[in-house]
Amino acid sequence: MKAPFKTLLLITILVVFSLFALRTADVGKESKEKLCQQAIATMEKNDFGAAQKLLGQALQIDPQYAKANYALAVCYLRANPPDLKKAVECRDKAKALGYVIPVWFENYFKKVQVSVGKEHK
Repeated sequence: MKAPFKTLLLITILVVFSLFALRTADVGKESKEKLCQQAIATMEKNDFGAAQKLLGQALQIDPQYAKANYALAVCYLRANPPDLKKAVECRDKAKALGYVIPVWFENYFKKVQVSVGKEHK
């Protein structure tokens, strides 16, 4: 009679831990999305340093989060001064993860690249 009890107890424990793991994954997903939305709102206020920190936190939760990688590329591109190398790295990672980079980003990147090039001459 003890063996079935132990089996039932083990199954119950496994189910509880599985449910906890699923809930934790949901919280992580919600958190990374919330952090990304906060970062976008922060970028709209031109506070790119704070936005970079928020996106860094989102990427700590999920380094493969394409939207956060793209948003970080935007941050680096719009920062003063822009960091073109990091912008390219983040854009390329987002693209590799399946994010479709908008045309405006590529056009703006070229404009900033020309502007930065003029400053260094």
